[in-house]
Amino acid sequence: MTLEAPHLDPAFLNSQSLAYRVVPVYSRLMRYKTGDDVAFGEVIIEPDLAERWEIARDGKTYTFHLRKGVKWHNLPPVNGRELTAEDVLFSYTRLWKTETSAQSPWFIAVQNIEATDKYTIKVTMKDPSATFFTLMAHAWAFIHPREVVERDGDVKLMTIGSGPFIMSKRQRDVKTELRRNPNYFIADIPYLDGVDVFFIPDDTAALAALRATQIDWLGLERSIEIKSIRETRPDMVMAQRYLGLSHNFHFATDVPPFNDDKLRKAVSLTLDRDRDIKIFLGGEGEYATIPSGNWKGWTLSTEELGEHNYWKRNLQRARKLLEEGGYPIPYEVPFLHNLLFDARVAGYVSDLNESGLFKLKVRPVTREEYLSGAFIGRYSAGYNFTMGGLGLALEPGLMLTEKYHPKQPVRNNSRVNDPILTKMIEEQDTIMDVEARKKKIHEIQRYAATKMYYAPLTQGFAYLYRQPYVRNLTETAQFNMGDVWRSVWLKK
Repeated sequence: MTLEAPHLDPAFLNSQSLAYRVVPVYSRLMRYKTGDDVAFGEVIIEPDLAERWEIARDGKTYTFHLRKGVKWHNLPPVNGRELTAEDVLFSYTRLWKTETSAQSPWFIAVQNIEATDKYTIKVTMKDPSATFFTLMAHAWAFIHPREVVERDGDVKLMTIGSGPFIMSKRQRDVKTELRRNPNYFIADIPYLDGVDVFFIPDDTAALAALRATQIDWLGLERSIEIKSIRETRPDMVMAQRYLGLSHNFHFATDVPPFNDDKLRKAVSLTLDRDRDIKIFLGGEGEYATIPSGNWKGWTLSTEELGEHNYWKRNLQRARKLLEEGGYPIPYEVPFLHNLLFDARVAGYVSDLNESGLFKLKVRPVTREEYLSGAFIGRYSAGYNFTMGGLGLALEPGLMLTEKYHPKQPVRNNSRVNDPILTKMIEEQDTIMDVEARKKKIHEIQRYAATKMYYAPLTQGFAYLYRQPYVRNLTETAQFNMGDVWRSVWLKK
């Protein structure tokens, strides 16, 4: 197929996600291969800033050799200077050592990082890590300039990188404009002259914009929207179908009453996930799991958990657990009603109340209250129970670490601190043999099911629809849109 000349400003939609607005501006040492020939969840690592690397036989030393002549974007305060190993060292050290860094757990096995010369980075590990190399290719391991951090304190005010696109304009809650980096270190890349990332909060308006060819790409999850686009625009290309975002109930498991696994299991057994799949997911969905079901072969289905399958509604079994725990029936439980997922939360609240087993004392919380509170494990006094988003796994072992490891600063929103589970999670990351590591992750999943620190709910299918003239645009499980957009082109 002949490559057409690039076209200016294809428009894409997002929901203010940094993956679409910021990631295309930056580079990392490695990147994930993307495109129409890569399946969702498939991980193929390619060179980015590092043109080559060596990994020691014992898995404890990584040596990365950088491309020479890579330039930062020609914007102050860096003004297009050369990117060197000192920049990588600064960025990695900041991600690793900053107390509030969500990436600090990625470096848990790292002993030392050094720039051995201007173009070489050496990483020494305390132990081999099956996830470290993969995570260094992820979007959030991006390399950022020291000058911006020293001037502004962080990289939130000024987005400058060495990636395929330059952020030329940002209007909060309206649009972000990304333009082709003319000095990108790979010749003739990207193909697009620019990407406009719109923020359209209303789903109906976003669908109408796609239908009218005002935007070129849109992710859909609601069955009514998918049916509409199929009927009104049969020429539209359905580029991908994958398990999307999921939800879960999470608890403060380190304080009463939810430090009792019998109570957590009883809650889970009272929830009607099949109703959720039927009503909210149009009949197309699965029970959510940790890790996500997108990681085929790595994740056990709920059926494979046997007697520790607490996903299917079973009120008799739930009642027995409450009785064994000595709880009065109905048991009154304070509950934070997360308005971010209002309708779905209401359905599950009804499940609990109408079962006769529970009586929820409900206090609503806004999106902002949730994100600054229970989402990061900071529950309101007496309210240790809520529903939130579970998110997609970037890597199966990483998802286990995020949800269960006590040193995870953000994602462990059930405040899990189980020494047995922690040891198992740390062990799986030292297993370099793929099949042996899969078995360990299955063992972890079985053990976690016996505790039910979270009550995973459902996971619907997400669809990526694109205009028929858009080529080579598919998402990755890592949502590295910089990798994706650098190779997208348009045939008009």
